[in-house]
Amino acid sequence: MRNLFNFLVLSIAVAASWWLASSLSKDDVVGKMGRGEPKRGFYLRGAVIYGTSEDGSPRYTLKADRVDQNIAEDRFDATTIQLKLNDPEGPPWLIQADQGMIPSDQAFIQLNGRVRARRDQPDPTFSLESESMRLLNEERVAQTSDAVIIRYGQQQLTAVGMRAYFNEDRVELQSMVHGDFIP
Repeated sequence: MRNLFNFLVLSIAVAASWWLASSLSKDDVVGKMGRGEPKRGFYLRGAVIYGTSEDGSPRYTLKADRVDQNIAEDRFDATTIQLKLNDPEGPPWLIQADQGMIPSDQAFIQLNGRVRARRDQPDPTFSLESESMRLLNEERVAQTSDAVIIRYGQQQLTAVGMRAYFNEDRVELQSMVHGDFIP
């Protein structure tokens, strides 16, 4: 009698779980999880990504606390970025940002949040600071339409909008340029 009771309870539990699972459609489960969430692929913690030229020479090294593959947007999202742009003719450019995005074709790197690009020259250090910056990989050009601060030793310039040509050591400021020069 006891075995029959256990069998009956177990059968009811199996039937109830089967009914519950079949009554919930896949769309209901996805809807409850949030339709606004992007489809994610892999993620990496403590990631190091190397970018190379067509001849195989190293162009950049990107270190990030975390990199997430965003399948829906065909891109990679990164947080706490340290980017090193190699320059065969001088010291490398070192770039830091709170977060960034890299499309899968790696045509550019979009950097956001306390972006600072600096180059340790023999002295003084040269730096570019902005809230966002887009680095075009092939051209090695950084651009922003946000406010930017340029520091060279004790000298400082502020502007809105900039294009920095890393291969040429040249910066074009777009508007509202102001400078402080200390003798």
